[in-house]
Amino acid sequence: MTVQAYRPISRVEFIPGWVVEDLLLEIGPGVNPQFRGPLVEYFDLMSSGEMRSRYDAIGEDSSRVPETIHYVSRRGNFDVVPDTRFATVASCHNIEHHPCLVRHLRDVSRVLKPGGAYVLLIPDHRYCFDRCYPASTIADVVGAWTERRTTHEPRKVIRQRLSYMHNDFTRHWAGDHGEPFGLSLADALSGVDGDARDHIEIHAWQFTPETFAEIIEGLHDVGLTDLHVEMVGDTPPASQEFCAVLRKDG
Repeated sequence: MTVQAYRPISRVEFIPGWVVEDLLLEIGPGVNPQFRGPLVEYFDLMSSGEMRSRYDAIGEDSSRVPETIHYVSRRGNFDVVPDTRFATVASCHNIEHHPCLVRHLRDVSRVLKPGGAYVLLIPDHRYCFDRCYPASTIADVVGAWTERRTTHEPRKVIRQRLSYMHNDFTRHWAGDHGEPFGLSLADALSGVDGDARDHIEIHAWQFTPETFAEIIEGLHDVGLTDLHVEMVGDTPPASQEFCAVLRKDG
């Protein structure tokens, strides 16, 4: 099965073009929320105060942290969010972190109204530090669902700690991928059976626009999600991310 991607579309074109006319939930706004306004609410792992303290401690400007994080869940559990409240859910470089993609899609669907949209900015693994890893497959995704995975697989934690590429997308586009680098084996194995598997920086999935569209449509075809592909943009040249819109069945 092949799903045709749309034309390349950048974040600066895509986000301002999305008109917020009803409640929108942004997942993981951090220090750089994509949406603001009276109809926007936020979901994150930390409260606004905790987030500001975190960014201040590492010397980053915390002034753009939202004043209020409306829904806080330490492990990203959507149980704190009411059912069918939102017309739109949005996330930026978030979906690739969830240990079980099917569960995440179902969480998003539950809080969306019928016909609602999931708006995404997603890293293209070919142009970031995931360059040396293969693209995820629908077999990988369904396997995580059948295992009811709630934490990252130890092998993925170890893999990311042991070997990753540089994160300069302009160099990747120029064909300068460099060599994989990472921690020592001893450091990579540290805590892998405990807290490391909950680590929010781990990428559980690696996508391109084409493989992401194929995975979502495959999951929809077999009834594992009621979100279908409305649009997936190609990754613009000299960029690291692509845009997508999933639509909940009405």
